[in-house]
Amino acid sequence: METLDDDVVLSSYPKAGTTWIHNILYCLLRMDESGAFMHERADDLGGNSQIYPDAVPLEPPSQATRRFGSASFNGIQQQPRPRLFSTHMREGMLPTALEGRGRLVYMMRNPKDTLTSLHFFLQKVAELTPKEYRKAEFTKGLVEEGWLGSGDGQTGSYHRFNAWPEESNYWWCGSYYGHVRGMSALLGALGDRAAVVYYERLQEDLAGELRRLGGFLGVPMSDAKVEAIVKHVSKDSMASRLQSYGRGALVRKGVVGDHAHHLTDEHWKQMDLWFAERLQGVEIAAPLVKYMAP
Repeated sequence: METLDDDVVLSSYPKAGTTWIHNILYCLLRMDESGAFMHERADDLGGNSQIYPDAVPLEPPSQATRRFGSASFNGIQQQPRPRLFSTHMREGMLPTALEGRGRLVYMMRNPKDTLTSLHFFLQKVAELTPKEYRKAEFTKGLVEEGWLGSGDGQTGSYHRFNAWPEESNYWWCGSYYGHVRGMSALLGALGDRAAVVYYERLQEDLAGELRRLGGFLGVPMSDAKVEAIVKHVSKDSMASRLQSYGRGALVRKGVVGDHAHHLTDEHWKQMDLWFAERLQGVEIAAPLVKYMAP
């Protein structure tokens, strides 16, 4: 895929806050200074939630799909400029053209809360998926195994999430740790055409982060626009919109530290060790440490 100078590519590990940051970026790019949308949101691809370019057919399907309706790869490419592409793809899977043109936003969240959110999300998705659409390994791996699986140290969402080395990981987009390491290198290569956003900092100072991102994107900002975005991307607002067309599972609690209510201190301490070992020297990972505390 060819990229344009004003393209925005959003990458994140699953359940690192993708839906939230997609909605934020959409508002930054599609709202005017008064806080009004410049396009009819309901008819605009990505207006309600992210549509992954790697998950839709090249051309519009003859019948709308359960997940993305009539969206297509070509349709996503024809969206109004500046175009917004949201994906879980990591370095090496993103368009090579991004190395020369376009901007990258990388969304990060501490791995403990990412795992917790992913665990409950996948269980909810499996529960809502009709049996005829389920894959046997999907159901077994994400519902029946629970947090810790059979006790073999390999099954269950906790062990699958933390599987290492990289090639042994269960997820198509690789491990959380490998995702962060690889994207760190790409961020460094892109320089000022790339920005990192932390889920936890959005929770702490949403308005401030909106202004920072607005500056990075070079879009007009005003108090009215910031206020409108804050309202539009609130948990309740997003949950209501997503629920209205069957994607309510994308939003759960929307908090920092929920992992502490699950598993044991020993499990989380082990993740501290893995985090330190696998992401040693990776600068973009360092700010997450304080959010991993009990």
